Amino acid sequence: SGGKPIFLPETASVRKGNWKVDPIPDDLQDRRCEITGPAEAKMMINALNSGAKIFMADLEDSITPSWFNQIQGQANISAAYERTLEFTSTEGKEYRL
Repeated sequence: SGGKPIFLPETASVRKGNWKVDPIPDDLQDRRCEITGPAEAKMMINALNSGAKIFMADLEDSITPSWFNQIQGQANISAAYERTLEFTSTEGKEYRL
């Protein structure tokens, strides 16, 4: 307690090794803008059309976890993957990928 952590002597060869890793995959090169939001059609369409590099569909905290919402969220993710996701608001505004 109160001491500084030290590396175990028997692991010295690991630290002294000549390490190389593969290059970062192209999909992960630019992570400047990421959007997280509910897996609702309008949100997903707006996020995926925004130019953000990554969208993470949230099926937990940002959406009421009812059975319908969970199933609809999965259907929306599938439709987004297939590029067929569409939504029309009550005012008649159309959203699509």
